[in-house]
Amino acid sequence: MKLLFSIDRSDDMSLVNQMFQGLKKAIVHGVYKPGQMLPGIHGGHEYMCTYLKKSGGKLPDVFLFTDDHLAHGGLLALMERGIKVPEDVKVVTHANRGLGPFWVKPLTRLEMDPVAQGAVVAKAVLDYFRTRALPSDIVLGSDWKVGETF
Repeated sequence: MKLLFSIDRSDDMSLVNQMFQGLKKAIVHGVYKPGQMLPGIHGGHEYMCTYLKKSGGKLPDVFLFTDDHLAHGGLLALMERGIKVPEDVKVVTHANRGLGPFWVKPLTRLEMDPVAQGAVVAKAVLDYFRTRALPSDIVLGSDWKVGETF
């Protein structure tokens, strides 16, 4: 992988950097601040259109969207321009189980189960109130779901 372009709604890119340790020189972050661009599908579309215009059509190896709705908008912009996923560029997104964007192909994604993770956190809080001991064995994470976009 030569270049991974990350599109995020936050200035804190520590999650992306942790996921791709060793590739920090290959990661380019596309961050927009609240008020600068719209969130969600419209924001992803607008951001991708701006990126494609500024890049002169040069694509990275992978677009990593850290928001599933931004991914939906970005994918629309790619499709409008005839850019094929994954043939021309690969796409990975984060998604909440059952709430990720729908697309013409199953998306490759890091998927989180908010219901299951909420139950783990709630149990830890109740255990803490009961024992006053901080739990040390809680693991929350995402599952890698292979779709047809990577």
